[in-house]
Amino acid sequence: MKLRNAFTMTELIFVIVVIGILAAIALPKMGGSVAQAQISSAKADVMALRSSILNERQKRLMRGQNNFISKLSSGGMSDDALLFDGNGTSTLFTYPKHYKNASGHWRRTSDTDYIFKVDNTDVAFTYNPANGTFTCNRSTTYCKAITE
Repeated sequence: MKLRNAFTMTELIFVIVVIGILAAIALPKMGGSVAQAQISSAKADVMALRSSILNERQKRLMRGQNNFISKLSSGGMSDDALLFDGNGTSTLFTYPKHYKNASGHWRRTSDTDYIFKVDNTDVAFTYNPANGTFTCNRSTTYCKAITE
């Protein structure tokens, strides 16, 4: 009687085929989770920023000032510049965001315009200091996902 100490070629091929099928099913589902994580991050940032803008407005009203904050950021428009730091006059985020031109990060294009990159797609946001709104074009898919 001969002892069998190894798998047969048929068994090995069967296992490789099963692993291939599982990988083909799982990988596309994991690819979408990166974009979903970036959308969730942006959603949290936008909600926190809008809340901070209103909080700053309330503080100003208590001091007798009837205006919104003029700019959201005092930093420049280059890598590692601070964003949403309250223009040096107030604190919007305890830990401001760093400018970075990459997916999942914010960057600033002017005093009132910001871009969040989701899955290598730019989502443009505009701050209106006259009424304190921070909005994007809701007809775009990612803007709708971020602001819902």
